[in-house]
Amino acid sequence: MLHPKTFSKQFHLVMSVVYLVGGLIFFFLPKELFYFINVVPTVFHIGNPVSESSEYFWLALATSMMIMLSLISFLSYKTKSAETLKALMSVHALSKITSTLGFLLLALKGHVFAYWSGIITDFPLFLIVIWLITKVDVITETSKGSPEA
Repeated sequence: MLHPKTFSKQFHLVMSVVYLVGGLIFFFLPKELFYFINVVPTVFHIGNPVSESSEYFWLALATSMMIMLSLISFLSYKTKSAETLKALMSVHALSKITSTLGFLLLALKGHVFAYWSGIITDFPLFLIVIWLITKVDVITETSKGSPEA
């Protein structure tokens, strides 16, 4: 198993790229994203497909959140301060639990597959970030025994 410091560095770097690319896809390819999200309910008849939106107001908000999470992840990757890392990861965790609970409420109301996939994606990320928050002291230690990342 990876040392928490190594895992944290790799996780945050990867997530900074994933959130950046995801945000750009949300903004520039919304129709293709809806098509991709609806493959499972259309082909395998699991849940209902999400209807394509004709309104793009929420697109700017979703994109800004993804870009913010990209920056938070990148700053979490770069910082050596336990206090800063804990603050950044707390915002990250708050975002993931908020979206998870929102998806859950929507999923229970409409049985739309996209909402369940949001839960399946965001809740594990929430758990990972919470676990990393509990390891902040180990992640930011600079003693001889800790691996350099």
